[in-house]
Amino acid sequence: MRTGILVRNEWIKTRRRTAFWVASLVFAGLMSLIFGGMFSQGLRKPERALTLPAAWGEVMGGPGVLAAFFASIVLILLVSSEFTWRTSRQNVIDGLSKEEFFGAKLFLLPGVGLFFFIVMVLVAGGFAFAGTVAKGVLGSTGALVRPADLALMGGSIIGLLGWVSLAFLLAIAIRSSGSAIGAFFLYFIVEQILGQLAGALGPTAGELFRFAPNAVFKALWEPARYGAVPPQGGASAGDRHGVVPGGRAHVHHAVRAHGVPAVPAARPVACGPGGDGVPAPPFPPNAPPSTA
Repeated sequence: MRTGILVRNEWIKTRRRTAFWVASLVFAGLMSLIFGGMFSQGLRKPERALTLPAAWGEVMGGPGVLAAFFASIVLILLVSSEFTWRTSRQNVIDGLSKEEFFGAKLFLLPGVGLFFFIVMVLVAGGFAFAGTVAKGVLGSTGALVRPADLALMGGSIIGLLGWVSLAFLLAIAIRSSGSAIGAFFLYFIVEQILGQLAGALGPTAGELFRFAPNAVFKALWEPARYGAVPPQGGASAGDRHGVVPGGRAHVHHAVRAHGVPAVPAARPVACGPGGDGVPAPPFPPNAPPSTA
């Protein structure tokens, strides 16, 4: 497979698509409005300032998920238009095999996803760095990016690529931009409804939806799973956007995110530094369980 030529062809097609640049500018502007507002709020209320390294948990656990949304929509537009405009047939006539055409589209999947993720990190990191300097704590908070933050970013990238892969599947299968985008949104609605119905049948059925695609991808963006929890003072970005419930994560948080009741008898697991990741027993050692 002529990998270099295929990548170059896809780059030429992508950079000439107005929809790609419009979506990129809209996304960058939206991120600037969100994090710019958080930065200005930090100037008025220093206790809620957006500072590094704690800001990474707020970024990924809150508005950062929008990167996956924009990347998925852009990928659907780029892939499905090849079939709508019949350029896929022309590429095969010009000498590409069907395997090479499909392989070239696969290169778009990580490329588009990582592009929007990097834009989000640069915009959010820039405002967070400015907030750190404005608060005068630069250098006193340790490294600007902790190992837990790197783990959070890695998990977020995997979750983002999961959503983008779903969008790619729909674009290839449906081959129409409007219909694929509609099916993309419809899937999340159907999955949530089925999760609620399964939860009504019993905890075992509801527990199965912990492994539904949307629940798994969403769980990978939770900062508490990596120890990159936002600071306890004030409401974090994750709290404000309804993504992170607090500094501790329940084992069945992904199920609750679907509206499905979690299986009881699970105490919170400490995910921060010093947590052993093992759930605490429901009652102290050597003490009989309550008969109440």
